[in-house]
Amino acid sequence: MAAAVLMGLSSVAAQAQTATAQDDLDCALWSIAVLDKVPDGEMKQGVRMAMIWLVGRWEGTTGKPIGDAINAESVAAIAPRIGQLSAQCPQRMMDFGARMQALRGVLEAAGK
Repeated sequence: MAAAVLMGLSSVAAQAQTATAQDDLDCALWSIAVLDKVPDGEMKQGVRMAMIWLVGRWEGTTGKPIGDAINAESVAAIAPRIGQLSAQCPQRMMDFGARMQALRGVLEAAGK
C-alpha cells in the first residue's frame, strides 16, 4: 500500500516539475493577490502553505532570494493576469495538497 501511494506521489510530483520558475513565481504572486479574498480558516491556511511551497520552488530553481522578485510592483503587475492564473494556480495548489495528504497517510502508517 505505502509503495503504491509513493508511486502515485512521484507521478504527480513529476507533473509538477514541468512548471517553470516563472510559473512558480506567477502562482506565488497570484496567491498573494487573492489571499485577502479567501475566507479565514483552512482554505486561507492552504493558500499560505502553497505560497510558501511556490516561493521555495522558485528560490531553489533560481538560486535567488524571493525578495529579488516579489515586491509591491510585481504584486501590482500581476493584477491583469489574475483571471488567467486563476485557471492554473488553484489546481497546482490542490495537487500539492493531495500529495501532502497522501504523504501524511504514509507517515501515519509508518507510525511517524
